[in-house]
Amino acid sequence: MAYTISGRIRESSNNPLEGILVKAYDMDPFYDELLDSAATGSDGQFEIPFDRGDYDPLGVEGEPEIYLIITDFEKKFVSVKDRQGVHSRGIDNIGNVIWKGPVLDNLENIGKYDIEIMLSPREIPKTYEALVIGSGFGGTIISLQLANRFEAENSKPNVVNNKPFLHSFQSIEDRRRELIGPVAPPL
Repeated sequence: MAYTISGRIRESSNNPLEGILVKAYDMDPFYDELLDSAATGSDGQFEIPFDRGDYDPLGVEGEPEIYLIITDFEKKFVSVKDRQGVHSRGIDNIGNVIWKGPVLDNLENIGKYDIEIMLSPREIPKTYEALVIGSGFGGTIISLQLANRFEAENSKPNVVNNKPFLHSFQSIEDRRRELIGPVAPPL
């Protein structure tokens, strides 16, 4: 029986990635067989054909248990994932960074790979908005702007709107009173 593994590799902003080496393996208890490999085209597409003789020369194995390995020759990938989850990072026997995917869950999806590669870390926001539910009387709900721990070098750490942010010795209720004033007790 003939099979074709196919799919697309793209960066997280959805642009196709060209020249990425993809290897397909059949997982076995003692030795995983390399089925074949292919590089992505300018559209990010790859196609790896193979037949039963490539993974089961004796005709006793049944269906292949396929997983992919993506090679990162330039060592610039931050993460690699597909619809089944995150690929695990490793090093091959000649020092290349490789990303091993999970075994394909359903052979019907053999031609539906959509692999996303993150090339740079996500930016960390300058501030965060958080909803804090107080433990005081009446279950006061307040919203605080949380200072980012990754502030620029010249900014003031632990300062929000020119006021010191919540210190470890300050209770949430004290900080709420400082920001919005006293709250009338419930009736």
